[in-house]
Amino acid sequence: MFFIFALVAVYMVFLLTRTPPGMDTFEALKTEAHKYSGVNPEEYKAFLSDLRLCELYFTEPTQGAVFLRRAIDHLQNLGIYNDYDIHDEIEDLAFRVGWAYEKELQRNAMAQKLRFQTRYLNERLDE
Repeated sequence: MFFIFALVAVYMVFLLTRTPPGMDTFEALKTEAHKYSGVNPEEYKAFLSDLRLCELYFTEPTQGAVFLRRAIDHLQNLGIYNDYDIHDEIEDLAFRVGWAYEKELQRNAMAQKLRFQTRYLNERLDE
């Protein structure tokens, strides 16, 4: 009987401590972007700040998209003004960030029956 109780308790702790699946993707993208933080620390901090604001406004997709696009602009600025030849890597990362975050914004917009204009999801469909 104790074994079953312990097993159920461990399972409940596991369920309570795990993060939502989407958040793992977002954290992975932020971690990947971190390797470019030394290129221009101010732009990187602005990127993270706007990305966090986007996450706060997931339930308000129109406002969240504003913060997402600003964050991506800051990320793309990291690839422009440097001598490291990382422009293509930054563009790929910016697209993946845009796609992942827009997917969440779109999901929330659909749940609220709101019209939401996507940018990165549309590009993905065209490929």
